[in-house]
Amino acid sequence: MRKIAFILGIATAAVISSTACADYFRWTDEAGTHYAETPPNGVKAEKVKSNGSISGDYDPSKEVEKTIEGQAEKKKQDDHAKEVADQEKKKADELANNCKKATTQRQTLSEKHRIRVMNPDGSDGWLSEDQRQAKLQETESFISANCQGK
Repeated sequence: MRKIAFILGIATAAVISSTACADYFRWTDEAGTHYAETPPNGVKAEKVKSNGSISGDYDPSKEVEKTIEGQAEKKKQDDHAKEVADQEKKKADELANNCKKATTQRQTLSEKHRIRVMNPDGSDGWLSEDQRQAKLQETESFISANCQGK
């Protein structure tokens, strides 16, 4: 009986020591930082060595600090990407609005031959035929350069 207990004790110690000093992998994804004996396929993982005891050089607060720094950096990158996407959307919306205005202006310049305008001094005036044609050409150039298929 003592012999069986001794053999079980040795076997248990061997299993514990082999797993305590095993190699592990660390990787970070959108869900956070993960540790495992084998990383998932296609993921860039860093190999870390377990020191098997708490009394070693391992400092868990540094791991937490690294994780927090990584999350802060990811948030910063996500915020920047969102800001860039918002600016691009705003620019696209502004261009679409300008295209709509230019299309309306082209229609007005094409259909009406007498176009009323406000002069710089605030008085009303009329575009001459040459001015109307120049404005129409300017509008057509804007539409062909900036408005896709309109």
